[in-house]
Amino acid sequence: MIRKLPLVLILSAILIGTTYAVLRGGRLYGPLVLAMTALPAAGAMVARLELKRLVPDFIFGAIDTGLLTFAALLGAAGFGVIGAIVGGVVGDAITDGIAGFF
Repeated sequence: MIRKLPLVLILSAILIGTTYAVLRGGRLYGPLVLAMTALPAAGAMVARLELKRLVPDFIFGAIDTGLLTFAALLGAAGFGVIGAIVGGVVGDAITDGIAGFF
């Protein structure tokens, strides 16, 4: 587990740097979001993990992120930026609670 720490740190640094550059430059956000969806799969392939075993994790991540996004959008629609932040935190807490049952 600790052997993969450098890989995670490198991928995280690349992701943070790229995201910062795109947001700072005001470029198109769609390609960045699309690339971010492929990053976990790319990291798993670099770590030589079998992708077939990771499908349940990918499905859970998609559901978790989808519910969190829905809560953030709901909060943003009602209360602006602070509502989005609070909605995201509440949505994350709810999905983490649900994940605790599994």
